[in-house]
Amino acid sequence: MWDAGHLCKILLKKGECFLPGPANEMRLAFSFSMDSFNPYHMKEAKQTISSTAIWLILLNLPPHLRFHHKNMFLAGIIPGPRKPLLSDINHSLNILVNILLEFFDPGVLDSRTARHKLGCRVQAILVPVVADMLAVRQAGGFASLTATYFCTGCSLKVQDIENLDMHSWPQRDVVEHVKVAKQWRDAEGLDEQNAIFRNHGIRWSVLLQLPYWNPILFTAIEPMHIFDVGLFQSHCRQVWGIDTSNLGGDGMASSTAKAIVRPPDAELEKWYVIICSTGDSERLHDQLSGRDCACDTLWHICHDNNLRRAGNKLQLAMAITEWVCFNWESFNERNQ
Repeated sequence: MWDAGHLCKILLKKGECFLPGPANEMRLAFSFSMDSFNPYHMKEAKQTISSTAIWLILLNLPPHLRFHHKNMFLAGIIPGPRKPLLSDINHSLNILVNILLEFFDPGVLDSRTARHKLGCRVQAILVPVVADMLAVRQAGGFASLTATYFCTGCSLKVQDIENLDMHSWPQRDVVEHVKVAKQWRDAEGLDEQNAIFRNHGIRWSVLLQLPYWNPILFTAIEPMHIFDVGLFQSHCRQVWGIDTSNLGGDGMASSTAKAIVRPPDAELEKWYVIICSTGDSERLHDQLSGRDCACDTLWHICHDNNLRRAGNKLQLAMAITEWVCFNWESFNERNQ
């Protein structure tokens, strides 16, 4: 966290660096965590009652002391019985943000501390949001991980999720993010907010009131589910098919752990004719996702035309439908 250098680039309103700060003042940096839990303990596979807790972790402490219970600040608990929906979390976070704004500028004067018997000024900032994928998107105002713009760091669309060339990923811009978030906040009605969210995948978060907070840079990927729970191993072995029995590569070509049997050419040709002759996108999607069209057929149509092949039958049908709509002329030329 401290070696990355981002903390030392945060400036006060008057232009001076927030960290390390003068010797007669105390400068603190916190991380933010939010998660939901069953207050009656986890007795079922799926939570029916859920409370939400918010913690602050003091990053000034050495790593072996940060997560002791006595050193963690429980900022609040939302009792439930359900998780707060979407932007409803802003009502609870607003209380915390108002306190953090005061601690950032002008700061809070402590009359006495262990090192400053005559008192000192304390200033604090909130930097990374460390939570699971659901909580971090809700707190930061991002769309869910299944939305069109699923990533918090780039604007890659979910239809291109198999694109592993990171140099081609369009990076999010913090200025544009804040602009869209304010448009969502200031929208006159729910319909206008929904339209903005569909087009950009961004909602307003009260954390944006913190003048230094960068929703793109300060949204961290928490390691617990990736490494401790074993999701990274499952993703590598089951989703990407990485195994000692498979041929290696540079990771740019996607493959499946289980080969999908290619249907007869006549079956593929039949659906290519349907795709070429259907001029209505909704009707085409209904035909492709219907019972008459097999999922294996859709997968190989996507494979032959370099389309996204991840997901269920509905997602495969949507990938083909969107491709046809945006590339109708080239599609007809390719399949005549």
